[in-house]
Amino acid sequence: MEDLSLELGGINEAIITHEDLYKQNQPQAGQDLAALLIQRGLMYFQFGLLAESNSDCSRAAEILEQAQREGRLPDENELAKAYACLGMVSYKTDDMFQALQFMSQSIEIWEGMLGTQKFIDKEMMLHAFYIRGAICNSMTFNMDEAISDYEKGISIAKNLMETDADFDQDKLALCYMGVGQSYDQKEDYIESEEYYDQAIEIWEKMRQKGQDIDRGNLAKAYMNRGANNYQYKEYKEAIADYSKCISIIGQQLEDGEQLEVFDIFMAYKNRARAFQEEHEVRAAIDDHVVATRAIKFGFNNHPELQELYYESLGETLELVENQSDKAEFEEILNEFFYPMADVPKTESAESAHEFMHNVIKQ
Repeated sequence: MEDLSLELGGINEAIITHEDLYKQNQPQAGQDLAALLIQRGLMYFQFGLLAESNSDCSRAAEILEQAQREGRLPDENELAKAYACLGMVSYKTDDMFQALQFMSQSIEIWEGMLGTQKFIDKEMMLHAFYIRGAICNSMTFNMDEAISDYEKGISIAKNLMETDADFDQDKLALCYMGVGQSYDQKEDYIESEEYYDQAIEIWEKMRQKGQDIDRGNLAKAYMNRGANNYQYKEYKEAIADYSKCISIIGQQLEDGEQLEVFDIFMAYKNRARAFQEEHEVRAAIDDHVVATRAIKFGFNNHPELQELYYESLGETLELVENQSDKAEFEEILNEFFYPMADVPKTESAESAHEFMHNVIKQ
């Protein structure tokens, strides 16, 4: 926060000055004040101060909208940036409907400026297309619109790369990832794999250069590409991708990152099933055990995963039983089944435990 205070010093003084000028009805003061508020709002957003960011960009939008109503032409790029910032805040706070509305407003303005000599903040425009694409993917389930927005984001990112050697390619990789996920939803796995390839290539190059990336996104890209390979019975390739995903997860855990239990579970469970298809039974059992253990550690905190825990345990026991390894079968029961008898469970998990108890007795 000390860094933020230093950066804000000059902007705060300028805002105070332009507030006074704006109150005196000086024409240009409103435009300048709005631009300063947006600049500060984006800085607040960068530091996670979402309420402050929302307040500044809302005020900026009001000033510019008032200028429109009074017949004065506002700076369209700044108005689009204000809407985009408000959309970013809404997206971050899971208000997807509001985020969609704001991003659509900003995109409409910017698209209306294309072909003119007016300045467009293309990095902000890229953010807008990426976020609207993500919303179309996750909320409206309109994959064609999602792909269209992501592709427009890709086009903007490529254009920025031609003019700025230091352009951060993370957003380009995210757009590639988004297209891949959208094609997955359309069950066009061949098409989606090409986009995962692009995203992975960018993030891996960034890692090699020592640049910061969200390792969770890279792990997810490997997971999704692995699932596509599995879908097309390319089991060795699937295992390789799942293994890279698991390696990244291991690094994240070593560094103290908090990960979703379900993501850890699925990485190991998916690799286990791919190992089974390759008849690598020992490796498959080991992964099934680790997957089940991941849910056991979070059993009480994740009641929504409790039934899945018993499904995974049943799958593991069946595989061990097929190997006629009674000692390992009993070891697994001792770790994963017997200690759960008195642990509070959901109704469905309790039924699963009782069913498994009856099967074991037989």
